[in-house]
Amino acid sequence: MAYRKHLSQRQQAAAQSGYTLVELMVSLAVGVMVMGAAAAAYLSISESQRSLTEKSYASESARFAMETLGREIQNAGFYPVNEVPPTTPQSAVPIGSFATAAESNPLTSPEHLRSPVFGCSGKKIDATKTTSVCVSHTSSSPAVDADTFVASYYTDDNFGKDRGNNTDCARATPAAVSGSNGKLFFISNSYTLTPVTLKLEGNTIKTFGLACAGSASPVNNYVPLITGIEQLRLSYLVQGETTAQFKSANSVLATEWNKVIAVKVCLVARSLQNVRLQASSYSFKDCADATQTFTTGIERKRYTQIFAVKNATLATP
Repeated sequence: MAYRKHLSQRQQAAAQSGYTLVELMVSLAVGVMVMGAAAAAYLSISESQRSLTEKSYASESARFAMETLGREIQNAGFYPVNEVPPTTPQSAVPIGSFATAAESNPLTSPEHLRSPVFGCSGKKIDATKTTSVCVSHTSSSPAVDADTFVASYYTDDNFGKDRGNNTDCARATPAAVSGSNGKLFFISNSYTLTPVTLKLEGNTIKTFGLACAGSASPVNNYVPLITGIEQLRLSYLVQGETTAQFKSANSVLATEWNKVIAVKVCLVARSLQNVRLQASSYSFKDCADATQTFTTGIERKRYTQIFAVKNATLATP
């Protein structure tokens, strides 16, 4: 009886005893290892997600910029067929033949308003000038590597700013063309790159962005539209060229701007932050076909697309 009682006490003591120090240390070590592995997996997934987001930002910026420029190129030279020009009794006439100096009189209006499209190679437009309107970019640090593209067209859109197309790229409404009974509007938009400084997660980022100055907005007031575009080059295909090659704005003669039938747009887009998945050193060819090598984790990529000037048939042959 005493033996049974002693055995029962030993069993109770064993059942009530805790882990030994060795067992506790082993358990803690295993727990730390599991938590460390889970944290590493979480950080890796988060970093991968951030990298994918940054790469997606660069491609989306390029897509939006291409869509913006492409829409303007396709609008260039448009004249509503149901409108009668102020001084010409015909249903449609080309840009560059209007008598109203404020719109597109080729003798008195600025040269960048005399044709559906116009451009400057490595420079920007100074809308205060009538001739030699292409002037150097004012920013030198960092230096702007961008052409400037101008699209001019008419519209009789009366749907308003939310749904219509009767404003310039800065959402300013121009005055109606004289003699059109308030129904006809002339719009000219100039696109180039301007410097942009951002604060992101405590870091200062200096880059460039696609910007636009509209004809109905304050003169030479370039409004930033899309951030993260580092280079912009445009070339032009002129109707009747013996060699069907795109050429820079510097090579297009003053008499040839009305004959441009297509525009090639090239741009370089970048991510705003480092992309961990990017190699430590990488190279690519920019819009000038020059090989550029970078050692940072910033994602950069060149995009090229050709757009037809759909209203080129309205241009002076």
